[in-house]
Amino acid sequence: GETRVLNSYSLIQALETQELKAYWFSSGAPSFLMTLLKREGSGFSFPENPQMDETSLNAVDITDHELTPLLFQTGYLTVDKKLSTVSYLLRRPNKEVSEATDKSLVKYLLGQRDITIAKLRERIGKALEVYDSAALAASFREILLWNSYCELKASEGQYHGLIFSVLKVLGFSVITQPVTPEGVFDILLTLGQRVAFVFELKYESFTPTLGQDKADAKKIGGKLKAAIKAAKNQIQRRNYDAKYGSEYAVVKKVAVAFVGKAQVAVEIY
Repeated sequence: GETRVLNSYSLIQALETQELKAYWFSSGAPSFLMTLLKREGSGFSFPENPQMDETSLNAVDITDHELTPLLFQTGYLTVDKKLSTVSYLLRRPNKEVSEATDKSLVKYLLGQRDITIAKLRERIGKALEVYDSAALAASFREILLWNSYCELKASEGQYHGLIFSVLKVLGFSVITQPVTPEGVFDILLTLGQRVAFVFELKYESFTPTLGQDKADAKKIGGKLKAAIKAAKNQIQRRNYDAKYGSEYAVVKKVAVAFVGKAQVAVEIY
């Protein structure tokens, strides 16, 4: 981590065009890496500040599909600092790689090439500013409907990972799985020093029955209510929001429920 590397390709392109762009990232098509990130069991987000030992970093077998060593070998991660004689803390090398990988991952996840990130950020930002639960739920549902479900597994971790990744790419200040004295919750989103949102997400599986629309709607409604209640109970029982009362002017709790592949409910309170 003591030696900084000059990317001559990016420098030459910037001098020639007189513009700063993601030249290095755009020189290749990292679809293989995007597929690995998408299939990660813990969710879809890019690994942040992972720690690795020297043996793992220097000996990667591409057939093993070990994500962090592969990202290091291909230049998407670099050494931040040495932690011991055999272990290292990694980070993304620069702003270009950080922003480009996040945007590429989300577009790849959602399977939609004409996604307008600015418009989605505006809608979610407005919903958060005015504490509009219904509008936030609608945006989350839109994200789910964009996604190709072939690899979106029926698990709470996968839905959590997708929502976190999208919020991060949209430019919101988010932390995944923050630690509090009472445990770990799903997402912390902050708007400067004004407002902190404590997110707890719950997922319930559901497969609609052909020809049973009314019965399905009743079952889905019941499951959404139950999941929202479970999220609220967990926030209250473990007092996740208490940690942030002295740091932010307002602390809001956000219970989020997913049922099946397209049903979302949100309660900001």
